[in-house]
Amino acid sequence: MVYRLYPGIFSLLASVIFAGCMSAQPLRFDENKRAVEFLTPAWAVSLYTIPSMAYKPVDQARVLTHRNVGYVGGWDGLFRAIALGSGKVLWTVDMSEPVLAKPVLVDEDVLVGSMGGKLYRVNRSSGQVIWTYDVESSIVSQIAVAGGRAFLVNNKNALFALDVKTGKYLWHKNRTHKTEFTMDGQGAPLTADGRLYAGFSDG
Repeated sequence: MVYRLYPGIFSLLASVIFAGCMSAQPLRFDENKRAVEFLTPAWAVSLYTIPSMAYKPVDQARVLTHRNVGYVGGWDGLFRAIALGSGKVLWTVDMSEPVLAKPVLVDEDVLVGSMGGKLYRVNRSSGQVIWTYDVESSIVSQIAVAGGRAFLVNNKNALFALDVKTGKYLWHKNRTHKTEFTMDGQGAPLTADGRLYAGFSDG
């Protein structure tokens, strides 16, 4: 199989292929900085199980790579660990709802949120779910971890703090969502110098 990059289209399938692409030639760009080189992947993994998803040009899920393993979700609700050297799927967890947020490393586990509103802590080696917590609205942004706490925002403009080890609820802060807004969104929270920063869809 040969895959080509097109301007503005960077699919999740392509991003996983790049991670395991051993035989690809270096990319070449034209005067408009568009990639024009063909890639021959060393392996490819299908990241959908729903037939209609085969025709979706862009998947918004983010990939976390660590020690030659890629951790990635998808619109089919499956969260996968993939060996980057071979493309072998090491394990999958069915999270029932699309998983678009980028996973975060926590010790020997990963944290990842789903569009079903659940935050999962999953063991990196086995795929065992350690705990889950439901924030009742989509999680599509990356989780922040600091001081033994996990911080996340959902699509209802709520910021949550959980105990990262146990998943226990600590506190949350709500912001009123403006009903005249026709789009939702969320910014990933950040921590720096003992402070927590978060953006909300009310501007």
